Formats: sequence, C-alpha cells, structure tokens
Amino acid sequence: MDNHHGDIKKLPQRIEILTSKGELSDVRGTIKYSGLVDGAEGDWFGIEWDDISRGKHSGEKEGKQYFETIFPNSATFVRPSKKIYTGQSFLKAFRSRYGYSDSALEFAPNIDRITKKLSQTDQLKIASVDHMGVYGVDDLEKENTKQEAKSIRQLSVAHSLISDMEDVDKLVACLPNLQDLDLSSNRIRITNDDYSHICQLKSMKLNNTLIKYQQITQMHHSLSSLEELELAYNNITSLPASYTLGNLQILSLAHNNINEWNEIEGILINLPNLQTLKLNHNKIGRISYPTSNTANSRLKTLILSHNGIDNWKSIDALSLRFTQLESLSLTDCPLMSTQCDVGILRQSVIARFEKLETLNLSEVSIDERKDAEYFYIRNPPTEEDPKRARYHSLCQKYDYQPSVQPAKKLTHLQLKKLSIDIRMDSKTYPLTTISSITIKKLRLIIKRLFDLPSSDFKLIASMIPPPNMFGVVDEERTEVVLDDDYKDLRWFSVENGDHIVVHSDK
Repeated sequence: MDNHHGDIKKLPQRIEILTSKGELSDVRGTIKYSGLVDGAEGDWFGIEWDDISRGKHSGEKEGKQYFETIFPNSATFVRPSKKIYTGQSFLKAFRSRYGYSDSALEFAPNIDRITKKLSQTDQLKIASVDHMGVYGVDDLEKENTKQEAKSIRQLSVAHSLISDMEDVDKLVACLPNLQDLDLSSNRIRITNDDYSHICQLKSMKLNNTLIKYQQITQMHHSLSSLEELELAYNNITSLPASYTLGNLQILSLAHNNINEWNEIEGILINLPNLQTLKLNHNKIGRISYPTSNTANSRLKTLILSHNGIDNWKSIDALSLRFTQLESLSLTDCPLMSTQCDVGILRQSVIARFEKLETLNLSEVSIDERKDAEYFYIRNPPTEEDPKRARYHSLCQKYDYQPSVQPAKKLTHLQLKKLSIDIRMDSKTYPLTTISSITIKKLRLIIKRLFDLPSSDFKLIASMIPPPNMFGVVDEERTEVVLDDDYKDLRWFSVENGDHIVVHSDK
C-alpha cells in the first residue's frame, strides 16, 4: 500500500501498522515523539497504541519522560520503518472503493467504462471509507473531492487515522450536503472551540474517540444544527457544567464509567429538546427524586440496561422526572435480576409510567397495562414513602378505595410459590405458581390445560380451613368463588394444597 506521507511532519501523528503483505492491520496508534532515545542508536518513534495491551511503558525510559500518554503503560518505542503507515487522502480511499485508482486509469483497457463509473459517484448519498487509513483531505484534491462526492449525506470514516478536528472541518467543507458523520475509533484532538463547517452536521458519532462531553459542548457554536450525538466507549466518568445544545434530540453516553445520576441531571438542563438518552453499560446505582422544576416533558426513550439500579425509589424518581416516557430499558440491572417473579417486576415498572409503550424492548399491551395498574394499587409502595408515584391517581382512575390499614411491603415470602391442584370433572392437574398471580392470568393457564374454547368459566377455590382452637383441621373444605379477575390468589387466601375447581359449559 502506498504510504502517503512517509515523513512525519507534525505531532501527534496517527499511524497504522501494515502487515507483511503491505495490507492494513487494524493496529493503530499515535506517534507522540520522534527523535533520539538515550542509550539507543538512531531515531525512534514513541507511539501510544489504541489497544493499550500492546504498550510496555508510559512514554518514559530509564527515568526520563519523552512524552505523555492518556493511559498508563500504553506506549512503546518503535524504529521508523515502511510498515508504519501514515494514511491516504479521503479522495483516494473514496475512488478506491467506489470509482477507480490512478494506476487503473493509466492501464485501463476500457477507459470509457471507468469514466462512466466515476461520473456516477457524484450521485452517492451514503458512503463509507472506514478501515481505509484516511487521514483527511489533501489540499491539492479539494476541488475534485467537492465534485466527486458532492451528494454524500451520510459518511463513515470510522477506524481511520484522523487526528484533529481541524481535519474533520476541512473534510466537511468539501462535502456540502453531508449531515451524518461517523468518526468512531479515531483519536481526534479538539484544539479550538469554533469550526466553520461542521455546523452543517445533524449527526456525529464519536464513539471510542476518548472525546469528552464537555469538549463537545464547548464547540456549541459550531454544532448549532446537531440533533444526534454518540459518545460511547469514551471512558467518561463525569459531566462537568456545559453549554446548551438546543437542537440535540438523541444522546448516547453508553459504555462509559458514569456512576452518579447527578452528573446526568447536570446536563439535562442544557438539553431542552432531548428525546432519547442512552446510558446502558454505566455504573449508575441510585436515582434521586427530581426537584419541582426538573421534570422533562420531552424525553421519550431512556436506556439504562446494565447499570447498578437496585431499588424502587429510583424507578419512582424516573417516573416523576420523565413524565412522557414511552420506552424504557432496565435489563440486567440488579432490581430486574432478583428472585422475584419477572412478571411482577414488569407490572411494577409499567404501572409507574403512564405513557410507557415499550419495556425492555417488549411492547406493553392495553391489557397488560390494566393488569399492571390493578396490581399496583392493590400492592402499593410502603406508607413511609412520601413519593408514591401514580398511586393516588390510579386509585381515582379505577375508583378504588384504599384500605385504611397501612400498606404492607411486598416481600419475597409473600411471592412464594404455591402448589395447588386444578380440577375439572375427573381430571386433575397439579400446578406450581406464585401467590401473586391474578385470576385473569390463572384463567389463561387453565384454558390451555383443559383445551377450553374460551376463558369464560367459573372458578371455585376449595381451601383447607385453618385448625380450630384444639389444633384440629375440619375435613370439610371452605369454598370461595374467584369472581374478580384483577385480584390475585393471595387476595382469596389460597394456600398450598388447596384446589381450584373449574366449572365450564364446554
């Protein structure tokens, strides 16, 4: 592969190692030092590797510091060689993937066909030159770039050798219709706050670039049109006070190291139009109740999967904070991974969010919402919790009169498994379920067990009576009609060993 600039003209300089066959290897790094090293002959490059496992030191040798590294033990000294590739221009990579190469033109037997193919590249709207060692735009190729790639609206230059936001700005200047730019897995310096061309972008993907959120917001004048921003895998731990990104609608901070919800609160005030927030794979454990002026009426999608959330107060806080939330993901959070019944956990979340349409990527049906809300008002949060989200409004919605007795906390013991018999005519099926299953759900199970055409049948619980004052249990069972589909077996005091008798006119 032709090495565009064999001479290192400025530092830091992005590079990629070539294989023995002269092909790109996906092993990239940044040259941060070029020169002599004490105790070694000749010139050396000091390289910090993107894959830090390749490193052996932090830019020092025998007590002398030659350069600084972002991560400890991520660097090595390497001899200059032809295997160190400093990249190619965007136009060369673009032509190579979509059009032609200069050598192809020189020896092509059918020049007209290649020229026709080239003429069609100016109609491309979506393009990718990722994994092609692109460093930016060659100053001598700007006009040709503007002509040949003028229609591109969506472009990926991920896994490349771009080293400075100034190079990004020059590239965007040559692509007048560009709106969506993916720069993931580059190492890009931001040395200014104002860039004149990237203001046209509506979407920027900067995953695995180590760029921090604060650096982006300091460029807010240059990002006035930005609607989508991705900053995943950037080792972000904090979100300092920032400027407003007034048009931002989608923000991803996934796969970082954020552990305090207050960090999120600090930026939300400057994102008035945010609708989607991706925070999966962070370390957030507890979410505090919002103050009266922090409710966000626009956020519709919140992804919190793979965090440390382990308490219901955090869920209540979210429901008060994001009143218009339509989609929520909490998979692999400790709260959703307890031994409690998955169905009960799901109901308990759904009932807290009035507008929720999707939970953990699964649609919330009308019937499921009704079941969840009925379950919630019959098993409300404890009285000592002053922020019982939605409880009173749901009682009004269903004209439900709360018990004068203090609400009891739902425990794992109360959700214990029940072993009962389901009987119909001469058939008996043993069933293991949980005490909190609603009669409506029990009907569906029975319908399948007995292959009934509908769930319109009468259920009677035949229960073993409690022992009398002498400790003797009456042989005659107590019968109770299970006549409320939205109550559960606990409500009817069904215990282990009881029978459910099915009366059907099938």
